[in-house]
Amino acid sequence: MSDKIEYALAWSARGFRVFPVLAGGKRPAIKDYASYATTDAAQIAKWWAKNPEYNIGVHCLDLCVIDVDVKDGKPGLANFFDLDIESDTLAVKTPSGGWHYYYTAANTDNSAGRLDAGIDTRSHHGYVIAPGSETPEGVYSLENDAPLLELPAQVFERLVASKERAERVSLVEEDSETSYAIAKQWLEAHAPSAIEGVNGDHTTYGVACKLRDFGVSELSALDMLLEHWNDRCSPPWDEDALRAKVANAYEYAQNPAGIASPEVEFAGVEMPPEPPRKKSKWIDAGDQINLNQQWLFYERLPRVGTALLVAPSGAGKTFLTARLAACLAKGEAFFGTKPDEECAALILSGEGVGGMANRLHVLGGKMPVAAMAVSTLGDAASLREAVAAIIEKAKELKAKYGKRLGMIVIDTLASVGLLADENSNTDCAKAVKALEMISAALDCLVVVTHHPPKNGTGARGGSALHAGFDTVFEIFFDEKNPVRYVECTKGRD
Repeated sequence: MSDKIEYALAWSARGFRVFPVLAGGKRPAIKDYASYATTDAAQIAKWWAKNPEYNIGVHCLDLCVIDVDVKDGKPGLANFFDLDIESDTLAVKTPSGGWHYYYTAANTDNSAGRLDAGIDTRSHHGYVIAPGSETPEGVYSLENDAPLLELPAQVFERLVASKERAERVSLVEEDSETSYAIAKQWLEAHAPSAIEGVNGDHTTYGVACKLRDFGVSELSALDMLLEHWNDRCSPPWDEDALRAKVANAYEYAQNPAGIASPEVEFAGVEMPPEPPRKKSKWIDAGDQINLNQQWLFYERLPRVGTALLVAPSGAGKTFLTARLAACLAKGEAFFGTKPDEECAALILSGEGVGGMANRLHVLGGKMPVAAMAVSTLGDAASLREAVAAIIEKAKELKAKYGKRLGMIVIDTLASVGLLADENSNTDCAKAVKALEMISAALDCLVVVTHHPPKNGTGARGGSALHAGFDTVFEIFFDEKNPVRYVECTKGRD
């Protein structure tokens, strides 16, 4: 048994939730470390069997670790003693000469310099490196093996007070669970990678600013970039250099912090409560599906997510989405597959509004399907107004038919003004992100119709458009032949 696993097991035996960190480094060796950090000896043994030289990370849930930095002459230690608090708690010496002082505490925010220069704090959105770990600078060592003290009240109060001061220029509370989750998803799926010599500095600044827009604190942003983004960069950033870039972005960013958070995007909109989860289907051996996936139409369209229907003018995309809505509402098969649950559907129409009443009429009788004309969803106020109208109509259909809202159709993407410049990958990513937020907030599928390029197939516009959707369908036809062919050209699950 290597020394590293002995340290990991000993630290976990004290009740600390540990996880593997890259050998010789300070970054997690697993994705989503906060969900997997554990005290389970069997799991820890499996991790370190893969690489006995993994360093040891500690998830700071229910802790507040005061990180005292003295590197490059920083006054962290002097300022820590100026706090005038009891320091006879468990303490770890870091390779750079700094200290980690462990305290028990209700979950607080990570902070950078909030208590004073050279002093950071790590809590439930953060982690520290445990004793026995080593970097090129040296070894982390247990220097004061004492019981953990409770975080002094005056320190907690200073953290809260300084946080309130910081958030006077922020539109939201930093590091909310929602903002953190959306920022993580954006980093993993949509954030551009920084490439040296190709505006890498500018890209990194923009990515850091985006995290600030989501309502992520500066210190959490650094941790998230190191865990979910930095490895994709060419070359990856040195941690100290990335820390400086993040600090620069948070100092000079133009947007108010939290401007892109759900709380701001949907301000004033009352979201419905989450419905009870539906029982899963039987799954036969050999089925290659996502075991966690819930479906609107089994293995065709997800319960929650985004779908794109691409077809040229006259191909019948509006008819097809109306038929899809009717199948969902009446429990009828759509291309051979019945919906998992009969649901209401709403159509937001930006073109062909005059013929919408006729299209709904020929669907066959009364059902929980309704359409509304929209002129623009391109600005926050119009988007909030449309979401509010959707919620009200969904409540009305639920009361009348007893069926929840399961799908929203937007026909077409270009006509409703949601996509400012379809050739801009940035604008395409913003449009998809808005659709994802609507889908998640309303617990439904969002289906959008769009046109192909004049000569060719696929969605017209930037590559980020096609890449951002969970499912993509295309209608193919020869104008001389009345038969249309529908093909699923992308299915994330």
